[in-house]
Amino acid sequence: MTWCVKRYFGGWKLLDEKGVVEASIRKNPRNRSFSICGSTSGRCLDAVRQEKGSICYLLHEDADTVACARPVFDPAPLVRPPRICRLLLDTRYGTMVMERGNPGVRVLVNGQEVGRMSAFFSLLPVSIEHNGQFSALFWGGLFALAEYMFHEDDYLVV
Repeated sequence: MTWCVKRYFGGWKLLDEKGVVEASIRKNPRNRSFSICGSTSGRCLDAVRQEKGSICYLLHEDADTVACARPVFDPAPLVRPPRICRLLLDTRYGTMVMERGNPGVRVLVNGQEVGRMSAFFSLLPVSIEHNGQFSALFWGGLFALAEYMFHEDDYLVV
């Protein structure tokens, strides 16, 4: 299956092949958190960045933790900060890995690829190709975690 993530005012919408909105993703600019809501299920996930000794990203549904992602940084060259090369996720579905590739992200479960996201820094919308194993709400959460992964080394330039 292939889904499309299109940018709209205040966030993104996850659309299926027929153009039906499966989930909406909103970013809170104050605390950099994401809110992912499924349009068919009515359930919501929250993606939060925490830093207590080390960085981790959490996906919450109500009070339950759906996923906890720990970044793995590649060695830093001298001219830029270290960037995240993969996220190690402990989920209710098992252990997952999100690898940064050229040009997008691969999602692996037990070494098997279950999906991939296209390039994030493109004029075209991000496409998510997957095998249908997880819900649109969970893929929206993985999109939010990939956003964290790609923007972790951003600098505020004054």
